[in-house]
Amino acid sequence: TVSTPELADLVRAFGEGFLAQLDDRRDLTRIIEHDGDRFPELRDRVRNEIITPGYRAVTRALAQLAPPDTDAAAHAALLLASLTGRRRTAWTFGHTSYRISDARALDAWTTHCSSVLRPDIEHPRPDQ
Repeated sequence: TVSTPELADLVRAFGEGFLAQLDDRRDLTRIIEHDGDRFPELRDRVRNEIITPGYRAVTRALAQLAPPDTDAAAHAALLLASLTGRRRTAWTFGHTSYRISDARALDAWTTHCSSVLRPDIEHPRPDQ
């Protein structure tokens, strides 16, 4: 059992760490996205050793923390994809998505995650 404020802090720390890991793997991501077909062993290794285990870990965490009827796998996919898409958009276009800072995006992302984990309570917006 984790209190809602503690849970929000944990979720936000995860989001910050996930974005930092994406930044650390930017060059690897570019190689795989552009030339993955030329390097199938590398592509498969990254998928099998980084992407899939990370997705499964988030799915397990959501399954343990969210209400029993939550589709943890679907939520994990969407929550991770939103951060990944944010970072890839910044890499492609040279600025953050819609000129929203990482801090502001993580505030919103944390609210979304918290509403999945604790849908029975009202989640204050960070600007309130």
